[in-house]
Amino acid sequence: MNEIYTKKKIEQLQKYLRVIANEDERIPKVMPDGVFNQQTHDAVKAFQQIYNLPETGEVDEQTWNEIYNKYQEIHNKTRPVNKVDLFTNSKPKLKQEEENVAIYFVQTMIKYLANIFSNIDEPEINGKMDEKTEKEIEKLKEICGCEKDDDNKKFLELLSKLFETAMCFKKENK
Repeated sequence: MNEIYTKKKIEQLQKYLRVIANEDERIPKVMPDGVFNQQTHDAVKAFQQIYNLPETGEVDEQTWNEIYNKYQEIHNKTRPVNKVDLFTNSKPKLKQEEENVAIYFVQTMIKYLANIFSNIDEPEINGKMDEKTEKEIEKLKEICGCEKDDDNKKFLELLSKLFETAMCFKKENK
């Protein structure tokens, strides 16, 4: 096997082990550097012990397959879902006393953001544009840099990005 291929394979192994270690603290975290060092050996051995494989610290076909399968299981569980445009209507109605599904989604996102940011209050999630929801939308429009009278489509796109970023940030800091 040539050196480049081996280094790439080792780095791939280390990346898989690092993802697995993020889910299972019994496995030592390794730095993916392409060098099969003591740190990598220890992580492989810990993985083998946990998954009832012969504890050699070496990567044979069975160990590789188990590591790969566990990585895929975690990856499939945690990878982001495909982005969906919740606000397909070209001009979603976010007006006082309006009731629609777009408002329901906005309220849900605002409630999530309120749990992260102290300057945002939780609205009631009911799909109705009540006074509290309208007030929080105005706050968020200001935070997002939207004018009060900007069209809602622009605001909803920015709100969606803020929500997505907050979700990623919260997940990374667990």
